[in-house]
Amino acid sequence: MSFVLERSQTEIKRTTVTVTIPENNVAHLMYYLSCVCTVIDCNDDAQIQRFTSYQNWNHLTIDDQKVLVFLCFTFSPDVFNDKVFFQKDSLCVHHENEFYEINQQNHVLVGSESVLIAGRLRRVTKFMTYKLSWLQKYYIGPMGRLTERLNRPLRHSTRQPIEYRPSTTTNSAPTYNSYSAPVKSRKRTLFVWITVFCVIFFILPSIIGGIWTSIINPITYSQSSVEKLLNQGGYVMMSAGRNNKMPSDQNLSDETIRERNVNLTIDLTNTYAYSSMFGFYNGDNETSFFVILHNISPDTERNVFIELGQKYNQESIIYVKRATPTIQQFIYTTGEFSGKYVEGQGYKVLSTNITDDYSELNVCPDDIFKFTLNFNFEIMIMGNTRIKTRQLIDHHTNYIRANRKRQTF
Repeated sequence: MSFVLERSQTEIKRTTVTVTIPENNVAHLMYYLSCVCTVIDCNDDAQIQRFTSYQNWNHLTIDDQKVLVFLCFTFSPDVFNDKVFFQKDSLCVHHENEFYEINQQNHVLVGSESVLIAGRLRRVTKFMTYKLSWLQKYYIGPMGRLTERLNRPLRHSTRQPIEYRPSTTTNSAPTYNSYSAPVKSRKRTLFVWITVFCVIFFILPSIIGGIWTSIINPITYSQSSVEKLLNQGGYVMMSAGRNNKMPSDQNLSDETIRERNVNLTIDLTNTYAYSSMFGFYNGDNETSFFVILHNISPDTERNVFIELGQKYNQESIIYVKRATPTIQQFIYTTGEFSGKYVEGQGYKVLSTNITDDYSELNVCPDDIFKFTLNFNFEIMIMGNTRIKTRQLIDHHTNYIRANRKRQTF
């Protein structure tokens, strides 16, 4: 059931209370989770509640911090936006975010009385308005920095604990009826019941083995979740594989290409969730990545991935903006068509006998989802100019022939 809201002194009850939050990435993410537990019912989830006591941020072990990042990913703003989180500056009266009770109906904001998260329906108790500066400070920034910091020691083959020093500086921010579950020493391996789209989460093996890429990546989805993403948009598909149109790539060893793929995963892990994919492009197989966007600054994210495509000598990337309908672009990042792109709409689920121009994802429990995206390569776009041409079709046909010829030697 949905609800609607507008700002009115007689009809809305603002429940915001000022609190202080330590200047620390861990504390900021714990505060973000506490905001989540203000708007949805977390009363029966002790595992979540103990990650909301942001004043006790320094009690979290390194492994607790990994779980914290995972929880924040599971309860990301994307799940709540326009349901119980609303980017509405006019309703942020005294702070960058504000809480309201949802007992009135009028016409400005439309939300939900329950939210489905990781397969579980959760009751909404309040709603929150926020400014983009709040989201950057308490979610986007600390998620990227903390994930990078947690990854950094293992890249150097050591398992030194990460040390944070409390700051004497604090920020004023809204609060709520907080949870005060006791903090005790815990085993290093923790079971977290939450799953995101059937995520395969390797906390236990990573702690035991001492080797991990990140606590989030790579993700394994259910087929229905993949199809939902394909229908709604908000993702990028790209690779760091060999680009045979680039002379500098033609003689690279397979080991160098594998190293380049690893470097791309490091670039992605710091900021984005992704799944590994296998597919064929222009007659050649490659490992590529299905990357989930934040959908907060689409133009900025589009440029970020164009630059990553250029960094790894990729001829192209696929960028799909979340919209209705989706904005689906095949963007050329290097070579003679650099800066140009084509558009398309939708996708096709493929049978197992397709041999070219497809992608396949491993989906849980143990299946393969093979698909291809639809693009119109007869219309080439650059800026506001659209040109009907066969250049791109001929280009890809020649590329396929060259790759097949190379494979025969």
